[in-house]
Amino acid sequence: MNAVLAVSALGKSFEESGPAFGDLDMTVRAGDLVVVTGRRESGKTSVVRCLSGTYVPSSGNIILTVGGHRSDLATAPPRTLAWIRRHHLAAFDGPLVAPPSQAVGAAVARAAQVRPEDALLAMDRLGVRQFADVALGRLRPAQRHSVALAAALASRAAVILLDEPESVADPDLLGSWLDERRADGASIVIAARPGSTSHEYATTVIQLSEGQQT
Repeated sequence: MNAVLAVSALGKSFEESGPAFGDLDMTVRAGDLVVVTGRRESGKTSVVRCLSGTYVPSSGNIILTVGGHRSDLATAPPRTLAWIRRHHLAAFDGPLVAPPSQAVGAAVARAAQVRPEDALLAMDRLGVRQFADVALGRLRPAQRHSVALAAALASRAAVILLDEPESVADPDLLGSWLDERRADGASIVIAARPGSTSHEYATTVIQLSEGQQT
């Protein structure tokens, strides 16, 4: 099911470090790939984490429209947000979260809500299929990030949110995979460093400098 993500005046501040970013506006329609770019500490990772629900925004709105239903992810109650994340969002913004004793293949399938064989195909594309029967807790941090990306890209979610996916995936492989998801109607947002190859296949590039959209 296709989705539209409309973000207006979005901002995030932390008590310890102050504003991460502010006054961000973007619209992501079905088939769009929006790249949010900037140097280190520009706020791009915080943008993705606000969109995914990992962070609670300090200001602004994130309106998700799916199948005619509108929800504001910035103000949605926790249970509503959890349901939306489960059914409409796929995010790569950290290592895969699952019980440490769970086999990696099963954890990827559960996170992506796909058949076990589809999870294995996604893991194979990223070169981590050999970990399918390994307990998740036995993976190194980099390996947990790789299987988390496999889960995000294997998902059939309407919205895909990725934080620097090129850190764990070959850029050409990533580009072809994202082209497939865009052809399926997914709305995609990527946080990327300047010079990332993701700029080449973006429909829109948003530049952040010291937390401000330029």
